[in-house]
Amino acid sequence: MNRALLIDDDRVHAEHIERILNQRGLITNWTASIREAVRRLKCRAASYDLVVLAIANRAHPWLEILHELQQAAWQAGIGEFPLFLCVSRLGFGTEFQLQIERMGARFVIE
Repeated sequence: MNRALLIDDDRVHAEHIERILNQRGLITNWTASIREAVRRLKCRAASYDLVVLAIANRAHPWLEILHELQQAAWQAGIGEFPLFLCVSRLGFGTEFQLQIERMGARFVIE
């Protein structure tokens, strides 16, 4: 069964996303902390097929955070690199979405 890492600091929203992922056959591990997500991605024992990053605050440097998460997954050096999906209820504009896509991730407005 495929595994997903969900990064979301809103527990209610995380439970909603987790249900959707579970319905699609993914085993989901949730964390509210970027630091914890980086630690999990670097761990060779934990291999994720999908990383879902919930973007909910305009004040955070999301492109830097995404880059840090991708670097952590790459450093683990096991299996295939996970797919990255950024989800948000906020509109960040076309340029932001294109930057995420150029980084090899997908961006979805809920």
